[in-house]
Amino acid sequence: MTVGLRPEHIVIDAAGIPATVVTVEPTGSETQVVMRLGGQTLIVTLRVRVNIKPGDLVPILPDFGQLHCFDEAGQRIN
Repeated sequence: MTVGLRPEHIVIDAAGIPATVVTVEPTGSETQVVMRLGGQTLIVTLRVRVNIKPGDLVPILPDFGQLHCFDEAGQRIN
C-alpha cells in the first residue's frame, strides 16, 4: 500500500514529528516549505506566515482524515 497526502494537509503542531527544513519559499498568501523526514523529502504548504529557516527542526503533523491510500496497481483504496 502507498499512502499519499497533499502538501496543504500537513501542519506545524507541537505534538508532531520533527522534520528538518530544507528551503522556505513565501509565495504571497502561502509559504512552501521543503522538509526532510526519515530520509524522505516532503513539501508542506502553509497558509500562515512562519519564522523558520533552513536547518530548523519543525514538528509536523498530517491531517489523518485527509490520507489517500493506493494499492500496488496505483488504484485508490479509500
